[in-house]
Amino acid sequence: MSNILTDNDEEQSAGTSEIPLVSVVIPFRNREEFLNDAIESIKAQTYKNWELILVDDGSTDGSLKIAQEFADQHPEKIFLLYHPGNVHKGAGATRNLGFRDSNGEYVTFLDSDDVLLPEALEMEIAAFRKYPGAEAVCGKLQFWYSWSEETKNAGSDFEVDLLLETEKLYEPPYLFIHNLRAGGRKPHFNCTLLKSEFLRKKGVFEEQYESMGEDQVLWAKISLQGTIYLMDACLAKYRQHPESISAAHTDSGSHMEHWDDYLDRVTKYLEHQEIKDENVWRALKNFKRSLSFRSRLKLFTTIHHRIVPLRLRYKFQDVLTRIKLMMFPSSAGKR
Repeated sequence: MSNILTDNDEEQSAGTSEIPLVSVVIPFRNREEFLNDAIESIKAQTYKNWELILVDDGSTDGSLKIAQEFADQHPEKIFLLYHPGNVHKGAGATRNLGFRDSNGEYVTFLDSDDVLLPEALEMEIAAFRKYPGAEAVCGKLQFWYSWSEETKNAGSDFEVDLLLETEKLYEPPYLFIHNLRAGGRKPHFNCTLLKSEFLRKKGVFEEQYESMGEDQVLWAKISLQGTIYLMDACLAKYRQHPESISAAHTDSGSHMEHWDDYLDRVTKYLEHQEIKDENVWRALKNFKRSLSFRSRLKLFTTIHHRIVPLRLRYKFQDVLTRIKLMMFPSSAGKR
């Protein structure tokens, strides 16, 4: 990684024109308790040629003040944006606002209550150096309970298994199909670095979703059209706090309407792009069937989510999914 600007590079103050700029976009709304940690995790990156774009989504607490203080302290590196009138527009619109104002050759998005591990950007850029034909590089995510004594009692830290061979380059539409066949399992955008030009051409976040779904639709666009390198390394921590923990334990049936919206949007996108791949359409059809089956088990799912810890639910689902993937393998788009 000699061509990468890091803390250990004696010449990191010079020659930065050869080191690609990475834009990090953090949308936030009422996250005064956690925003400082998210920002500090970017400042602590071993890869130094980054810009941080903080985008307020109509906060009513002290979040905006925190963001403004960081922007004032680091005017050459950290920038603050907000919607006209400081209105609330949702995660998709807020991420898009930050992306439109970014200048980096690469871009990543970090949720305001999560943190990026110190070597994340360095490892992602190294992967792009090794595989310049990739449009995106993705790593693993850790569910993070140990950040406080309160949440330690709710669960233990664990990494999400993507149920895929890592350190591999995947051609489209392999990861789109895998996402559906694995029940919606995909890399988190906290752990995804994208070529900015690719994202501008292929589409940004859906803005009609205010809380759920905008990332799934964008992932569909990316994985249908982009070559993606999947890393084995864990790159970010997904903070579990009362709000996120309760969401993880609530009835998954309440999200069915979001999945219905997702499927409708993706179906229209496939038709608009005139995608004829039978494997894509078959995976979409089978995923619709599985959602229909899950909706009929709403009561069981509710009880299951309330009494079984999230880590055990993931492990149980992983076993079932691996059996299914082994019985019905898919090889298209893998290198």
